[in-house]
Amino acid sequence: MSLFRIAHGPLCAGLLGLFVFLSPAQAQTKVDLNIPATSLADALHDLAAQTNTQIIFRSELTAGRVAPRLQGNYDVQEALRMLLGGSGLVPIASGERTYTLDRAPASDSSTQLPAVQVVGAGDPLAERLNPQTTVGSKLAVSQREIPQTISVITAAQIESQQLSNVQEALRNTPGVSTPNVDTSRYRVYSRGFQIDNIQIDGVSAPIVGYMTPSNLAMYDRVEVLKGPASLLDGPGAAGGAINLVRKRPGQNFAASAALTVGTYGTYRQELDVGGPLNASGSVRARGVAALDNHDLAQDGTHRSDGQLYGIIEADLGADTTAAFGGSYQRMASKSMQYGYPTYKDGGFLDVDPDTYYGPDWNHERYEFTTLFGEVEHRLGGGWKTKFSANFLHTDRRSEFGGLRGAVSRNNPLTNYQTSMSENQSDQVVLDWFGAGPFRLLGRTHTATIGVNYLHERTPQIGAPGVPRLIPVNLDNPGSVPDASFTSSLSRQITRNEQMGIYANTRFSLADPLTLVIGGRATWWQSEVWADPDMNASKVSDTSDHIDGHITPMAGLIYDLNENHSIYTSYAQSFTPQSQRDASGKLLKPLEGEQYEVGLKGAYFDGKLNTSLAVFQLTQKNRATADTLDNVITTYFAQGKARSRGIEAQASGELADGWTLSGGYTYTATRYLDDSADTGKNAFSAYTPKHLFKLWTQYQLPGQWRAVSLNAGLYMTSAYSSDDGVAVVRQPGYTTLDLGMSYEISPHLTASLSVTNVFNRQYYQSISTTADHNYLGNPRMALLTLRARY
Repeated sequence: MSLFRIAHGPLCAGLLGLFVFLSPAQAQTKVDLNIPATSLADALHDLAAQTNTQIIFRSELTAGRVAPRLQGNYDVQEALRMLLGGSGLVPIASGERTYTLDRAPASDSSTQLPAVQVVGAGDPLAERLNPQTTVGSKLAVSQREIPQTISVITAAQIESQQLSNVQEALRNTPGVSTPNVDTSRYRVYSRGFQIDNIQIDGVSAPIVGYMTPSNLAMYDRVEVLKGPASLLDGPGAAGGAINLVRKRPGQNFAASAALTVGTYGTYRQELDVGGPLNASGSVRARGVAALDNHDLAQDGTHRSDGQLYGIIEADLGADTTAAFGGSYQRMASKSMQYGYPTYKDGGFLDVDPDTYYGPDWNHERYEFTTLFGEVEHRLGGGWKTKFSANFLHTDRRSEFGGLRGAVSRNNPLTNYQTSMSENQSDQVVLDWFGAGPFRLLGRTHTATIGVNYLHERTPQIGAPGVPRLIPVNLDNPGSVPDASFTSSLSRQITRNEQMGIYANTRFSLADPLTLVIGGRATWWQSEVWADPDMNASKVSDTSDHIDGHITPMAGLIYDLNENHSIYTSYAQSFTPQSQRDASGKLLKPLEGEQYEVGLKGAYFDGKLNTSLAVFQLTQKNRATADTLDNVITTYFAQGKARSRGIEAQASGELADGWTLSGGYTYTATRYLDDSADTGKNAFSAYTPKHLFKLWTQYQLPGQWRAVSLNAGLYMTSAYSSDDGVAVVRQPGYTTLDLGMSYEISPHLTASLSVTNVFNRQYYQSISTTADHNYLGNPRMALLTLRARY
């Protein structure tokens, strides 16, 4: 059957044809229904979900129609008659628990019906493998409806690969690299540029240049948008955006518990419980607790990580849903904070990777606390509004001595450099938006408009240790004396505020053609106050602002048929800088702009998604040093850099029991001038030209269906960094992960995974000859026992 899709927007036509599912149920069983007055498409979606029924219809049949509120005890046919009353539509039973909607016949003449698209195909597997996303839209939409490349690490992949934190999930995301800042923090790069637009449930949660691995226990999935993403979040780097989607309570009770043991002293526990709190299911809750302890690769190093998360959802009447909750995570570690230096010629050190180089008193503590609340109200006619409030608090302290200084090949001497840092951050993020369909020129379109506000206060203290440098012989490191961190203190407080107004509209120009256009105006202010009694680093007080900065985006999507869409898009980003010109004025923001053309596919009723994209991403206003200023370092905002490439990816089910997720990325980067911002080497150090990632799982057929096998492949070309002393180069490498799981019973599963099977030694991130080169993980094995109820 020939199918087509009309991209009217997610609330206009129920994703333009609907197959909604839950667990099997008898069609004629009466069910307590609570469906608000809304668009007919949304009402049918709610009915299908609440009755576990499949409903198929063409989008033009429901476009512009509304349905009355329906509350009470009905069977499916009764509910359909009431929702469809006066619409001229009739339900036709087309299978067990399946109905197809059509126009009521006006005569005996037959009508050739155009085909419909079925999203989800009545199979929970489609939603599990390729869920709708909100990273590029405030509304949950399919990946084909976003004119940019999107990757998703799903709950199924997280469980199968036994991924424990966000960095591990991102490392398995096509086209993404995660070089370490130190052993516990990292940056994220895509298409040659950093990603620092972070969202939690679609609401901005900004970071300061780097991330700390967050335990994945409380998150259902990780969504990544490639390329500029300032439309919804405001200031941010050009690489894209990451959305961490929290777990939510369901209508039915569910519980799971997992215990993991493994090499390097790994011991991990996880408990996840959720469901209704009252008989009607109008109040629901979910709680997650996780504890992860393991040793790191070097002898005597370790990390412990604990997380608590809770959420309560409540239906405040037929049209309003509220949720509130919070989370707490604590991480403590002892590690080689600065990683390794290299030889002076750029070669990697010939040392035992199990040997720990550092003081016994090295330690770091990190805490992350969130509180959040949200209210969603359905206005009728398919419109809804949502208000979200997030409070985020981080607290980090570390004292360490890390290897610092390139090493001669005939003299194994270098130094430990000692430092102390303590910083906190308090963020309040408010976000409101309204979205829904509207009629114009005989067609139905979708609009979204919103506003968000951020207030952030970050006090921080830092000090070099005394002694600052402690000599060390790499052949015999020995013990390290204590260092003092009570002198040469520097304390400062940074306060950031930003407000933005954004709008996005999906215009249905024709049945197969959708224009997506949007824009944002942002007001940003930053103040830095230096404590005059603790200012060894001689930081100056500053106050800067940017008023009404406009960032547009536009895209065009054309549906070739029911399986394929072609698209083109343009998007911008901007990032305030810290460098100043000769007059002391803050440089103009970094501005990124991306052109992307691509082809997206959806097959097997949404169980398999593919995408192929060609992109060009350019960043301008990069800080370039003023070579005529010999007194202090000042800059011009005239640097420019560009990346061009191809990105291909696939995710979903290829055949019964065989799933995969992966992609190949080719990125060619070029400096268009002598820009000298945070590093001319960023492209070569963080962006390999070729990057291929693949994860696949196969469930054996027949009597062996209790056994599933999985494998992961990571292949990269070389990457390098030139610090002016020598070139540090990591050659291309390949790592292989293998695993299997066995379903002992419907409620109990055992899983075994081995990462880096051949124990390939490589540096997963590189920096300079002096320091900050970090080895990748050695071979590790994990065994998990998971129970579900």
